Amino acid sequence: MCANKLLPSAYGFDHCVVEINLEGKRFYIDPTRSGQGGKLKAQYFPAFGEGLVLNGQGGAFALFGAAGEASITEIHTYTLPAVGGEATFDVKTVYQGAEADLARAQFAGNAVDEIQKNYLKFYGNLYPSIEKVEPLKYTDDRGENTFTVEERYRVAEFWKAKEDDADVFTCTVYAQSLEQYLSVNKFAQRTAPYALNYPVDYSHVMHIQLPEEWNVEEDRVDMERKEYTFFHATKYSENTLSLTTNYTVQAPYIEAAEYERFVQDHQKMAENTSYTLTYDKKIVSAASRTWPGMLVGLLAVGGSIALVLWLYYRYDPKPAYTTDYAEQISGWLVLVSIGLMISPFLLANSMVEQPELMSGELWMSLFAMGRPGLATFILFEQVYNIVQIVFLILALVLFFQRRSSAPRIVSIFYGVSCFATILDAFVANFLIEGAAAEPGDNNDLIRAIIAAAVWIPYFNMSDHVKRTFVFTLREHDIETPSETTALSDGTSEDPAIRAEEPGTTQA
Repeated sequence: MCANKLLPSAYGFDHCVVEINLEGKRFYIDPTRSGQGGKLKAQYFPAFGEGLVLNGQGGAFALFGAAGEASITEIHTYTLPAVGGEATFDVKTVYQGAEADLARAQFAGNAVDEIQKNYLKFYGNLYPSIEKVEPLKYTDDRGENTFTVEERYRVAEFWKAKEDDADVFTCTVYAQSLEQYLSVNKFAQRTAPYALNYPVDYSHVMHIQLPEEWNVEEDRVDMERKEYTFFHATKYSENTLSLTTNYTVQAPYIEAAEYERFVQDHQKMAENTSYTLTYDKKIVSAASRTWPGMLVGLLAVGGSIALVLWLYYRYDPKPAYTTDYAEQISGWLVLVSIGLMISPFLLANSMVEQPELMSGELWMSLFAMGRPGLATFILFEQVYNIVQIVFLILALVLFFQRRSSAPRIVSIFYGVSCFATILDAFVANFLIEGAAAEPGDNNDLIRAIIAAAVWIPYFNMSDHVKRTFVFTLREHDIETPSETTALSDGTSEDPAIRAEEPGTTQA
């Protein structure tokens, strides 16, 4: 009640609480609350707003302040011994503050067996075959005002076989308790504020202990508004999938103008309250066969080494200048050398981060899923990554030997890398369902395009490059200045003439 907005009236006061002054601090006790627990400082008191103090001295209005603590932490632990089998389902719920008062009152006013039946019906909406393994247990720490409930169940038919494919199994976990908070009326045309269930601080955690390694994409969703917040995280570690969700309400209402946003936010929240695991025996069987991926990798390594050796010994083009006046690696070539030396480490790190790509597990799984087009692309990507790193080693050797073949080899490396990055981005954005480009992917694409656009012309047009990379394995018949007739303006069309010693006079 806000005293400054109402006319004086005896009907404006519909409740009575007790004010305690203790050591200079004020505490308020509501004698009508059932099951209230906690020491004086830990007791919950609602956000009543203001109240008139009746002290025999004329009275004065007191501001009660914000509501006290009220939170629920619900932890589900699923133990899955085998795919296609049953599951053990443990639930631990910790109520604190006002929520502990409500839970305590519920257990005081109802038989434990009746509460157990209601819990079974609640979970049975999702798992019809659920049954109790142990009796429900509860612990009441009245001093700290916490109330803990522990449950254990068995779900015989936790996994469901796909109707049209007996080799595919699925199972679903769902934060059912959050539904009461996230399911809202979608009618957005409001003219009055919308009352919220306040306060709310609900944490829901699900740990799924899987029978084997699983391919899980970690995710995080954060939403923060003045009136409410939402957090969801998907994490995977050591065969355990963890889904953590937290929802809070920090205001008693939202304005009518914000209701449409409120509905959209809660629809998005609801999308992050369930998770489905899928197990396909055909895909797992295909991925477990390592020899096809190893064979492709060995062939790629052998073929790329043969190509590199052929290029090293057979590709030996005639240089533009003689070695007599060869220049050292300097200027812009220093930047190129740094980039070339770093590239093998970046490529090796990429291979380590994508073991399923380099082992062939990914493309074999895609073939088993009936996606031959994408599988073939991934297969070629595995081969390309191996060839690329071997080719890069060749480019490094030729570069620092200042071989005449280095400019062409380095140009090919930058050109092919640019094309492969563009193709990879195209496939990720248009051919893979549900894929979204990440900022890092766009950065790689931009870097590849810029590198190709800058260094390819530089290596083919720079005179400094032509004067630096002049060494060959075989001797070439390069004309000297004395063997060529000079042009009338003192220059020559023959590149070898441009390599003449400074101060030499032409005939």
